[in-house]
Amino acid sequence: IADSFARCTTQWPESELYTYFIDPTTIHKPGSAWQFAGNFFLSCPVRGTLVVDVMKDGSIGGIEYLDRVMGHKVNMPALLAAMERACEQRERMKGEQGRSATAA
Repeated sequence: IADSFARCTTQWPESELYTYFIDPTTIHKPGSAWQFAGNFFLSCPVRGTLVVDVMKDGSIGGIEYLDRVMGHKVNMPALLAAMERACEQRERMKGEQGRSATAA
């Protein structure tokens, strides 16, 4: 991760909420470096909770300033617990739908 951040030498601030590290004018064009793989949370003592967008090649596409988006300091343990509950509920619903389809 440190190496990926070290390669972030240019930024394109979209707003107070998001900054790109890959030229955003190329995002939806063939051959774009923006090949989204996933994201992770990072806690910064200065900017608060960040959502870091990671590309398939391991580079950092950009960061979202989550505390600014939410308008308050994000409680990470509570957020992660809520996300886990949502994933568990989605899996239960998939299982119920599968059983319903098999019974029909």
